[in-house]
Amino acid sequence: MLKLIVLAAVAGLATTACNTSKLYYNRLSDEQIGQYNSTVGTWDRVYCVSEVRVGSHIRKRHCATILEMQGQGDRSAAIINALNYGSSGIFEQ
Repeated sequence: MLKLIVLAAVAGLATTACNTSKLYYNRLSDEQIGQYNSTVGTWDRVYCVSEVRVGSHIRKRHCATILEMQGQGDRSAAIINALNYGSSGIFEQ
C-alpha cells in the first residue's frame, strides 16, 4: 500500500517538473483558448470547467489539457485503490 502511495506521489512530482514552461490556462479568455486549441493536437487542447473545490462554496474556473485531466483522474484512482487495498471488510458482504 505504501509503495502505491509513494509511486503516485513520484508520478505527480514528475508531471509537475515536466510542465514548468506551460501556459497559465486559467488566465486566458475563452477566445484565446479557442485560438490556442486550433494550433495544437487533440491531447493538448485546453478545456475549462466551472466547479466548486472541496472545502469551498465558491465556484471557480479551472482549465487544463485533456492529457492533464486524464493524469489527474489516474492519480485519483491510484490513491483510492491504495486506500481500499487494506480494507477491513466492514462494508463487504
